[in-house]
Amino acid sequence: MIVKRALGAVALVGLSVAVVAPPFAGCGPACPPSERVIVEGKRVTTGAARFYETSGPEGPFLPFEGATLLRIRHGLGAAPQKVVVMLAFTEHPQSPGGGGYSFAAGNQAIVLRQDADEVAIKNDSCAKYWVRVTVEALVPDDAGADAPADTAVEDASVDAVDAD
Repeated sequence: MIVKRALGAVALVGLSVAVVAPPFAGCGPACPPSERVIVEGKRVTTGAARFYETSGPEGPFLPFEGATLLRIRHGLGAAPQKVVVMLAFTEHPQSPGGGGYSFAAGNQAIVLRQDADEVAIKNDSCAKYWVRVTVEALVPDDAGADAPADTAVEDASVDAVDAD
């Protein structure tokens, strides 16, 4: 009888905690939104290919707080075909004890826009990260046509057909 009452009291205590605790109690308050414009970075031009990075892999990565919108002015002169976002928990993730970095997934870094002027990336979580962004674009040549294809590859296919 005493054991049943003790178990009943434990069950009631557990039930009262579950009833009193609001749903999603672990999430806490929403994080305040912010917006920053990034103009620093490294640009590389090789023929029609353009490349931009906010920093090298060694860092420093940019702070990327929860609900932050980063407007990265890449200056490539064309809308990028490729945007890569890497996340870390430290500013210099490849330094000893830095923990390394990985590629963003899900709502960690949502690419909202990529155009000839900028890339807009939002941290749609409340977690704080450090971020490195790379952007690649192909720019048409001066005549307005796309850059010429690799003719060596085209010539090889023609030679193979003529050999039969």
